[in-house]
Amino acid sequence: MNDALEGLVSSRLNAGALCCPERQRKAGAVYRRIQEEHTMNKDVFEGKWKQMRGQAKDWWGKLTDDDLDRVGGKFDKFVGLLQEKYGYTRERAEQEIDRRTAEYEAQQKKATVPTKK
Repeated sequence: MNDALEGLVSSRLNAGALCCPERQRKAGAVYRRIQEEHTMNKDVFEGKWKQMRGQAKDWWGKLTDDDLDRVGGKFDKFVGLLQEKYGYTRERAEQEIDRRTAEYEAQQKKATVPTKK
């Protein structure tokens, strides 16, 4: 389990209570769900990078065009860049990216929904 996912799982579960098989099964289910959410957000981010690139400069003003070129739409590289420029933990950087990606997706859906007359 990577550090970010392990932190999320341990924060959602009482680690001392993982003594029985039922709790261990639930912990595994929580881990799988978190991992799936993270993978989905990572895929959305990488797929939408070219469209979101301009927004990224607005969201994170310390980033330069050279920084964004270096990232090239790769989620893990972008996480590292936010850690470097903003001093975020890996978990915080991933949460920020996930939040911004979700906001961007919501804006795009809102902009493409036809209005009823």
